Order: sequence, then C-alpha cells, then structure tokens
Amino acid sequence: MKKIKFMLSVLILLIFQQQSTANAGSKLKVAFNPKSPVYHVKKTTKVDGIKIYDYSKFAIKLTNGYRKSLHMKSVIFKSLGNKQTSGLGDIVNKWPWKNSRTLARGKSISFEKVWGFTTDTPNDKMTSQFIFTYTLGKSTKEYTVIKDLVLTPK
Repeated sequence: MKKIKFMLSVLILLIFQQQSTANAGSKLKVAFNPKSPVYHVKKTTKVDGIKIYDYSKFAIKLTNGYRKSLHMKSVIFKSLGNKQTSGLGDIVNKWPWKNSRTLARGKSISFEKVWGFTTDTPNDKMTSQFIFTYTLGKSTKEYTVIKDLVLTPK
C-alpha cells in the first residue's frame, strides 16, 4: 500500500511538472497592453449602444516565437471574480485572422476590446484568464498556455 501511494505521488508530481514546463518553455508570446488594466467597478461605459458594467479595456498581442507556423485551435476566456466567475467561451475569432488561424514564425496578431458585463456583478476584484491551445507546423500535437491578467480595481 505504501508503494502504491508513493508511486501515485511521483506520478502526480511528474504530471504537474510537465504542465508547468510546457507553459514555461512555450514560444507563444502573449502580451497585454496595458500590462495592468484598470477594472472599473463603479462606473459604466457603452459599447455599440449597450451599457457595460464592471469593465476594463486592453489589447492582447500574440507572437509566434517558434521556427514553425503556429495554428491557434482555441482561446478560452474566463472572468474570475472574487465573488462570481463567468466566461465568454472560445474567443479565437476575435483576432483578425486572414483565411486561417495561423501565425507564420516571427509574426504577431493583436486586437483591443472593452471587456465587461451586460449586468452589474458583485465582484470588486477580477482576473481575466486566457487558455490558448495550438499546434505547430503539420503536427496534430496540441500545446496549451494559460495566461492570467489581474485587473486593477478602481
């Protein structure tokens, strides 16, 4: 029984180590502008005539640092509030891709958006989480990178 527990512990450790290594060694570069966006809790804004609560505004730039082309499979967006969590799901098509969701080596793509809610939320702190899943070249092996952006409440 002790051997089984030990082997399980080692296996779990290896899995977590592999996941963190995959993120740390990724050559998909994700940059936010500004680096620490303001999270407006007490005021609203309008986007396309729609009132938006608890919002921030920032751009996301993706850069392919690999020697092969990068094909973006999905980008899952989650809003992690201190009292409530929600998300938009897959936002991969928010970037202005041309014909396919592929970035040639060394190339970048970006977009800017007001991120917020159509109803007032109980949150006074917010983290935006992005889960990027992609393949390289002609391979079907998928890579995942998770980036959290902590918003500065105002």
